[in-house]
Formats: sequence, structure tokens, C-alpha cells
Amino acid sequence: MEAISGLITLASIGLALVIGVRLSKLGRATKGPETWLALYFLLAQVLGFSLSGFLYMSWTDASRTLPAAVSTPLHAVTLAAANAGLAALYVFTWKTFYPRSARARRVLGALLAALAAAYLAIPATEGFAVRVMPGAAYWTSWVLRTGALVWLSFESLRYWGLLRRRMRIGLAEPLVTNRFLLLGIWAIAVFDMGSADPLARIWYVAEVGSTAQWIPELAHSIVAGVLVLTSTLGIAAVAMLLLIFFPTPAFRGLIEGNAAAPVEPPAPRPL
Repeated sequence: MEAISGLITLASIGLALVIGVRLSKLGRATKGPETWLALYFLLAQVLGFSLSGFLYMSWTDASRTLPAAVSTPLHAVTLAAANAGLAALYVFTWKTFYPRSARARRVLGALLAALAAAYLAIPATEGFAVRVMPGAAYWTSWVLRTGALVWLSFESLRYWGLLRRRMRIGLAEPLVTNRFLLLGIWAIAVFDMGSADPLARIWYVAEVGSTAQWIPELAHSIVAGVLVLTSTLGIAAVAMLLLIFFPTPAFRGLIEGNAAAPVEPPAPRPL
């Protein structure tokens, strides 16, 4: 399972790199919100995922344990990459769905300020050392980071519903409409993958009964169990991204064919 999970992670990181570079070029050409989505993929998914995988692999394998002089700054950089990437995702969501809303801009400013403050509070209150159960600053930062995925999913699915009604009368493109559905599902899958972090920590504490004692062998077995969930979600996330950014002719035909199919009128109700 670990080998399969590693392949899925590598595929996810590689795909995120390709999409990030592609969106970065598109953003420079259009001056649109694509640049912010590119930053999310490059910072959070490419850099953040790569560093966190390396960090936590060393944490759960006694033969690969890193000294604190290495793991602590590495943890700080990992969290910084994740925070910056998800801050960019907040901006992308605002620019995509509420670019002219002053109220949304103020909410965005408050969220970004809170995200930055929570990150800075970590070294001030608990430090960046990798630990079994971090403190309030870490979890506040986690909630604010994952909130970007929740917001994007909500707006994408809401907009998909609006476009689907317009599509029925020819006012929206079927493939564009479907992309909002896929984007919402992708954001849910990535959020659920991120939830594996608190799940694994709670599971470990429940097994050991303490946050002070660290047993790499037990942590390794717990991570192996969580990998089943994250690998399944990882496959779903990769599939969603491929269909959004690299739809095959068969998939295009399916979506456009379903949209063009006549809608049967409801049968008359008997008197």
C-alpha cells in the first residue's frame, strides 16, 4: 500500500506542477485569476506536498529520523508553503466569484490576515518542532488553510447549479458547466485528504494514551492505515484534475452529448 500511495503522491505532484506552469503562462496572457490558482498548485501541492511527505516519512521511520536542527526549519518551510498556497487559493476564489464585491474583499482581507497571524503565532507559542499534538496556533492555522478548500468547493458547486439551469436553455457551455462540478468535487477530495492529519494524530493519542511518548513503529502502522483513505481520495483528486484540464475527446463527447439530449416532458397526470 505504501508503494501505491507513493506512486499516487508522485503523480499528484507531477500533475500539479504541469497544471501550475500551464496556468501561470495563461495568467500572464489573460491577467486573470489563473495566476493565483497556479500559485496554489506550485506552492501548496508541489512544494508543500513534497516537503511534508519527506518530513513525515522521516518522523514515522526510526531509520530515517532527522535531527531537530533539520526537521524544525523544514516544518516551518512546509507550513509556510501550504499557507502561501492556500492564501492564493482564497484570492483565486474571490477573483473568480466575487471580483466586484467590496464585502467579499473585506472578508478576504480578514481571512488572509488571520492566516498570517496564526502562522506567526506558531513559533511564538509552541515552536515549529514536529510534535504529536500541536497547540492552538497550529490548529487555527490548519482550519484557516482548509477553509480555502471549503469556500472554493461551495462556490464551485453553487455556480455549477446556476450554470446547469442556464445550460438547459443554451446560455452556458456544457463543458464549462461540468468543470465547476469537477472543481467542487476535487476541492472536497483534497480537504478530506488534509483531514487525515488530525485523524492520524487523534488515533495515535488514543492508542498510546499520551502526547509525550513517541513510538515510530506505532505511528508507522497508523499512517499505513490512513494511507488507504488518502490514496483513494488521491486517485479521485487526480482524476478530477485530468478531466478539468485535459479532457479526452470521449469525455467531451459524453458531456456535450448529454447536454444535447432532448429532455422528455413529464407524463400527464391522470384526472
